[in-house]
Amino acid sequence: MLQNSLTTQIFSLILNLKLQIRGAHMKKLIRFDWDIKTVLRKKDNFDILEAFISDLTGIDVKIQEILESESNQQEAHDKFNRVDILVRDKNDNRYIIEIQNNEEDYLESVLFSTSNKISLEEDYKNIKKVISINIDYSEFDEGEECIYHGKTEFVGMQTKTKLNENSQIMLATYEPYHEYDPKVFPEYYIIMPNRFTGETKDKFDEWLYLLKNSEIASTAKSTVMNRIDEQLNVLKMSKEERKTYERFVENQVIQETQMETAEAKGRKERTLELATAFLDVLDNETIAIKTGLSIEEVAGLRQQV
Repeated sequence: MLQNSLTTQIFSLILNLKLQIRGAHMKKLIRFDWDIKTVLRKKDNFDILEAFISDLTGIDVKIQEILESESNQQEAHDKFNRVDILVRDKNDNRYIIEIQNNEEDYLESVLFSTSNKISLEEDYKNIKKVISINIDYSEFDEGEECIYHGKTEFVGMQTKTKLNENSQIMLATYEPYHEYDPKVFPEYYIIMPNRFTGETKDKFDEWLYLLKNSEIASTAKSTVMNRIDEQLNVLKMSKEERKTYERFVENQVIQETQMETAEAKGRKERTLELATAFLDVLDNETIAIKTGLSIEEVAGLRQQV
C-alpha cells in the first residue's frame, strides 16, 4: 500500500512539473500528430501532407481525398491519431495512405488495420497498394534507426530468388493482375522521431526534426517547411481551437508520464527481486553495491523476509 501511494505521489510530482514546463515553453508550431487530424485535412493544406508522403516513400503523389471512416474520429483523447488518404501518382496509380501517431504498444493495431478489409465504393477499386505510415514516440524497439520500412515478399527457400510480382499477386488473390486486392501486400513505415540526432542531411531529416521538436530546423531548405511555418503556427488558432489543442497536448503529457512512471516502477521491482535473491548469500553492503539500493533499503528487505 505504501509503495503504491509513493508511486502515485511521484507520478503527480512528475506530471505537474512537466505540465508547468510545457506551459512555459509552448512550441510555436502545432504538433504534427495533431495537424494530421485537423489543420492538414483542409484542402488548402494538402500540399504539406503530399510533401510528407512523397519525401518518405519516394512516390510523387497528389491527394484525391481524405477517406472518411470510423478511424478518422477527431477526439483529443484518441489513442491512435489516424487519417486515411486516397492519393494518385504521376502514372495515375492510386494508393491508400494510412498515417497514424502512436504513443504506446500498437503493432497489433497497425497490422490489423492494414489486413482488415477496407470497405471501398466502386470509385475506389483498382488501388495499387495500401501504405501504412506510423509515427512512434514510445521506443518499442532498442535499435538506432529513425525509420523502418517493411513489406511482404515471397522468397525461395533454397535459391533465395524472389517470386515475380505478377505471380505473387496471382498466388494471393487468384485473380488477374488488374483485379488484385491491394490489402494483401501492404507496406509499412515506422518513424521514431525521438531517435533523431538533429543533423539534417536530406529532405526527410527536416521532417524528423519537425516531428521531434515541433520546430523548423534552422538549416531547413525545402519550400514546404516555409509553408509549415506559415500554416501550422499556434498563434493562428482561434481561442476554441487553441483550447482544444492545449487539452490534447496535456493528454499527451499524461500518457507519457504514465508510461515513464510504470517503467520506473518495473525497474524498481526488478531491482528489489534481485536484491532479495542475494540476501542468503551476500551481506547488505555488497548487495547495495551490486543493485544500486541503499544499505537501509537492503536492511529493510532483510527484515521483511
